[in-house]
Amino acid sequence: MSTLAGVPPELARAYATSAAGIPGEARREPEDFVVEEVPLYEPSGEGEHLYLLVEKRGITTEEAARRLARRLGVRRRDVGYAGRKDARAVTWQRISFFRARLPADLEALADERLRVHEARPHRNKLKLGHLRGNRFRIRLRGSGSSEDVAREVLDALAARGALNYFGLQRFGHLRNNHRLGAALARGDADAFLELLLLGSRASRGEPLPAAEPDSPLAAARELVLSGRHREAWEHFPQSMRPERAACRALAEGRSAEAAVRAVPVRQREFYLAAFQSLLFNAYLSRRKNLADRVEEGEVAFLHRNGAAFLVEDEAREQARGAAFEISPSGPLFGRRLLRPRKGSGPRADEEALLAEHAPGLGPELGAAFGTRPLGQRRPLRIPVRDVELRREGEDLRVGFFLPRGCYATTVLEELFKRPVA
Repeated sequence: MSTLAGVPPELARAYATSAAGIPGEARREPEDFVVEEVPLYEPSGEGEHLYLLVEKRGITTEEAARRLARRLGVRRRDVGYAGRKDARAVTWQRISFFRARLPADLEALADERLRVHEARPHRNKLKLGHLRGNRFRIRLRGSGSSEDVAREVLDALAARGALNYFGLQRFGHLRNNHRLGAALARGDADAFLELLLLGSRASRGEPLPAAEPDSPLAAARELVLSGRHREAWEHFPQSMRPERAACRALAEGRSAEAAVRAVPVRQREFYLAAFQSLLFNAYLSRRKNLADRVEEGEVAFLHRNGAAFLVEDEAREQARGAAFEISPSGPLFGRRLLRPRKGSGPRADEEALLAEHAPGLGPELGAAFGTRPLGQRRPLRIPVRDVELRREGEDLRVGFFLPRGCYATTVLEELFKRPVA
């Protein structure tokens, strides 16, 4: 996890603590960043779905699932997992396989990137969200001299919670997934294809970064600019499936709208989710100083079960907020979003946010190209539990637990006071 240059200004965030940023870095090696998934339930010991406890390093959850499915003779659609874990880390999580052919020795499933430590049956397939959260153990290299500052920040987060920002990972390695989502929400096929096939910089007529000119990606983009979509399709790397799908559609003479629809629907939903995340982050920055107290007319989030409700009695609910039973919430805009009451401060902030970042769009974000986000509430703050800190020579070892859907970067950025991913 390193300091990042070139982060778009709209992805900047605010901080909940005033302490100066500490020096150092995280994730120089995968072993510096260890993630252990905390399950929502344990496998029962009966059923047709085999739950494997998998340790992986240097690969994505999707890649680990693909490798194991092939070795177990299971179709990809019969594989499930509760959450996607980072590739640049050592992670532990369960992955389920329907009617798997399990070898006598679990070591037969291992390779240089993954190992299986346990296999137990259960009645249902694992689905996204079937986890309580994640436990993180992180090594901060070169941060040992700032132990006191780190402890001050972590104590504050443990007491008041951390600002629940979506991490930079949410916006893709090119940091433009939210812009793709905005183009989808507006129904602007041409803008979407420019961003997808040329990138944020090239689509504005700016030169590609100096490191890229001789890469297959740069060659593909040059071919797109010259209208040679069939050749561009062949040059885009295999991993860039959305780009290849759109290029192939254009090469076949299909319209821009048809080329957008050629991008897999799950990927389009992911881009829209990134746009929703941008809007949530912007709302959180507006209300960061109010993240630990509720006010009348806003929508509160109940941490126990994820329910959302309108605050009718501010004084009564504030006691629950102080006990971290509830928190103020922000919008993930969509067609079924519960809105704050008209005339309230949170409602005014939501309207101002849409006017600034999504002009011409309403809170439902449109329904172009067959994608219609449902909408939901997300808490503005999250509890940071089981905090640990110790010095090891020139380094610090940090540990904490976060609920599902929350990013370790929201804690690390409070420590470093700079963007990390």
